[in-house]
Amino acid sequence: LPVLNEFYSNFYDGKVKIVPLDLSSLSPLALAHWIMQDGSRGTSKGFYLCTDSFTHADIQRLSLYLSNRYDIKCSIHKSGGNYRIYILAKSVETVKIHILPFMHKTMTYKLGV
Repeated sequence: LPVLNEFYSNFYDGKVKIVPLDLSSLSPLALAHWIMQDGSRGTSKGFYLCTDSFTHADIQRLSLYLSNRYDIKCSIHKSGGNYRIYILAKSVETVKIHILPFMHKTMTYKLGV
């Protein structure tokens, strides 16, 4: 759809998925959608954001943005040859405050609800 062309140009360089330099569109609503689609529970009461297709530098920038903008403590874990953002258990409550109003009830299990 032509209405999606702007998103495509922001998040793709040709056919390669990228993280845009301007992360202001990563609102609580967008974060909720990201977690519902690409989030998974970790083994230590935290959870992962699947970022496998991004570069390590892009993932570092995303992690820093989550920390600075939302006070979400996270780390970067290697998974195979890729990297994922791990939201620490101590920040899950902070994440809930920001995104639970936007989460579908069938997906709140990803936050331990």
